[in-house]
Amino acid sequence: MQLSQTAFLLYALIFLLVGGALGAWLTRLIMRYPFGRNPLTGKDSYVGKKALVVGKRSGLLRVAINSQVWNAECTDIDSIEVGDTVLVMGLDNLTLKVEKMGKAESQGPGEAMPRGPAS
Repeated sequence: MQLSQTAFLLYALIFLLVGGALGAWLTRLIMRYPFGRNPLTGKDSYVGKKALVVGKRSGLLRVAINSQVWNAECTDIDSIEVGDTVLVMGLDNLTLKVEKMGKAESQGPGEAMPRGPAS
């Protein structure tokens, strides 16, 4: 059985359209749900990151993370000094929940720390 030239072109066009639509759909799916990656935006993007303490006042810390300065709360605020590294554990409204990191944890190899304004 032999296909005419018109039928072959019609089949090829249908194949290309369906394949292109399927490829676009899969690309969109992968870009929307990046499997195994951390969120790039929103409050979940801060959880698990390191922050630098740039100030302390009235029971709150001021921490620098991602070129921004945030208010932060910690249960052990008395043991934290300006210049210490803290780990972001969560976010409540516009206040980060942080915990102090040990010396070995805070000085990882090749990790750049956020810089905050001098206070």
